[in-house]
Amino acid sequence: MIRLFGKNYESTKANASITFYGPAGITVFRFDVEFGRIYLFHTHTPTSFTELDVEFRAYVEKKMPRILNWYVIGNWIAQWHQDIIVWENKVFKRAPFLVKNDGPILKMRRWYNQFYLSKEDQESLADPTD
Repeated sequence: MIRLFGKNYESTKANASITFYGPAGITVFRFDVEFGRIYLFHTHTPTSFTELDVEFRAYVEKKMPRILNWYVIGNWIAQWHQDIIVWENKVFKRAPFLVKNDGPILKMRRWYNQFYLSKEDQESLADPTD
């Protein structure tokens, strides 16, 4: 919810649901607020072996106050922007250290594995003479 000059505005409280479609593909955020609903699409499109184009597109009900629309979407993009340094410095750990609250990470990693290139495929992409 929006907190302004020490005052909470209960009518701006949002419930959010997040759905992921495919690896590094589309993430759909649905924010339900007293004034209406916001859908925010966050997409990742690989442009090279190590780069992505990232885009955000929002669809907002007309009755939603613009300031609330700006706050919800701007807040999410700002949080995502702070994570860039994490994403740029990730390393793969075959056996990561996990704790109980990490959830089904290993199950997700096994599913994601189908989308990775084999070493041979990676090498052929890196060698332009093939």
